[in-house]
Amino acid sequence: MNHKIIFAEADENPEKDKPVENEPLDNPPNSLPKEPISGKFLLQYFQKNSIKSIKLEDQVLIIEKNDNSISASPFAKFPELKGLDRYLENQPDKKVSRQELETKNNSDNTSPTKPQGNT
Repeated sequence: MNHKIIFAEADENPEKDKPVENEPLDNPPNSLPKEPISGKFLLQYFQKNSIKSIKLEDQVLIIEKNDNSISASPFAKFPELKGLDRYLENQPDKKVSRQELETKNNSDNTSPTKPQGNT
């Protein structure tokens, strides 16, 4: 008997392992987004994740939580915070706290075009 046995996975795609040329990378190394992340987004992120402050040192995020625990992780592990490095470049000590974000957000919500009780 001459039986030929072929092993193949059901979802096998021989094209998927081929290198793709001339396609831009989604996140090239050392590239910075055009604009920094917004303070409003950061405040929501801080509130959602119980964060007290974030500091950037040599592409490592030092995160202090509300319970005063501190962790350090590579910035690359936080794709949702793309643009944070640019934001922190403009901050003293490359650090931002929840309190600063709340203060800034409150002042941004105060519009000078609203009447201030002058009737």
